[in-house]
Amino acid sequence: MPSSGSIACLDVDITVFRHFEDDVVEHMQKTNTQYAFQDDGAGGMCAGFMLFERREVAIGVLESVKSRLPEAESDQPALNQVITRSDAILLPPSIVWTYGLHGLGLWKPGIVPRSLAGSPRIMPTGL
Repeated sequence: MPSSGSIACLDVDITVFRHFEDDVVEHMQKTNTQYAFQDDGAGGMCAGFMLFERREVAIGVLESVKSRLPEAESDQPALNQVITRSDAILLPPSIVWTYGLHGLGLWKPGIVPRSLAGSPRIMPTGL
């Protein structure tokens, strides 16, 4: 990890539609917030997309999340035990689209968003 600057942690199934980091980091600085997460609706903050103000913050949060496993079942419930929603920025679906926010259940391999509107599609086998 770099010694300074923001750090992003993304799951392999995340699709980034545009450069967003400068806008989000600026908003984090204005609101004195150290992290931003994908909004998973009722599921809380999603560990599939996390942006941290700096390296030390990322390491601290990730170590706290790891310490709650396996009791928390997975990284997402552990994340929501470590950080409260009110302490974080939840990113809008125009930046990070999520199945949980749209009530479509859990993501499955091969499912990707078609557009910014959030219409899912199944990728053909072999791609």
